[in-house]
Amino acid sequence: KQWYQRRVRGLVRVVRVFKVVRHSRQLTEVMQVISSAKQEFIVLIGVVCVLVLLVGTVIYFIEFTGLPKDLETMEDGYNSILHGCWWSVVTITTVGYGDLYPKTPVGRLFGSLVVLFGIVVLAFPMTIIISKFQDSLAMKKLSEDKEFTRKLREVAKLSYNQQTTDHLHNGKTELLPPSPSE
Repeated sequence: KQWYQRRVRGLVRVVRVFKVVRHSRQLTEVMQVISSAKQEFIVLIGVVCVLVLLVGTVIYFIEFTGLPKDLETMEDGYNSILHGCWWSVVTITTVGYGDLYPKTPVGRLFGSLVVLFGIVVLAFPMTIIISKFQDSLAMKKLSEDKEFTRKLREVAKLSYNQQTTDHLHNGKTELLPPSPSE
């Protein structure tokens, strides 16, 4: 029972950390950027799932049909397409447990290509996030520039109005240039 209580307390501590996110402007911005890329991540996950199934099927047929008949019954081989999919997930994510690996030359060549392809696939989420951050920063800068321009116009207008008032109080009646708002 004490073990269970310690686990629950630890979980509560982790949840408290997530409450800090709403108080940090930078973490809030990160969460907004990631949530704005939801659609891209869903497409990426779909593509990866299809690739895992495709690569798992191909490695199954390469390894199962490429091995001599006495080795096809080995327990540590590619006995089904699901074993191939397991190998595919481990290889694409570059984890590489080593519990299942290609034994034929064609399978090893295919495995090498899958590892290289896995590195490219793992780079896609970072490019999506970086692109969304750049968009977010550009929008923020544009908003700041608009605010600065608005304040600058307001100061110029106040300055012009002050100049006009000073001229009227000094008895000068010459025409002043039109105000920026006209």
